[in-house]
Amino acid sequence: MRLVIDTNIIFSALIKDSITRRILLTSEFDFYIPEYVFIEIHKHSEEIMEKSGYDQDDLDTMLDTLISDINVIPTEEFKKYIPLAFKIMKNIDEDDTSFLALALMINGDGIWTNDPHFDKQDKIKVWKTKDIIKLLQIET
Repeated sequence: MRLVIDTNIIFSALIKDSITRRILLTSEFDFYIPEYVFIEIHKHSEEIMEKSGYDQDDLDTMLDTLISDINVIPTEEFKKYIPLAFKIMKNIDEDDTSFLALALMINGDGIWTNDPHFDKQDKIKVWKTKDIIKLLQIET
């Protein structure tokens, strides 16, 4: 299965040793994120450290661990999909344009997000964490 991962999934995995983190670290899925995710993580790093109890070194180490098997895709590679993704997301949440554009480019199985904004579009399948848990038949 090939899924684009929204920033809120990465945040969740950084903040807490959770089922989300376990899925990211152990599943056989092919995960993708736009490089833009790192801007969002940097912008919210203080909040992430406060919630997780990490210092900057711990946060950097956990982020490196989480993304070690995730395909980080530069914007340049999916830029031709940005106009269509923007058109779809402009009245929903423009900040999610990169995720939708990347999902359109990889033509995979959808986007893993807990952000309800993605439910308002119908171009890409949306997977919530509960859907992934059910699919993988993980005991919670």
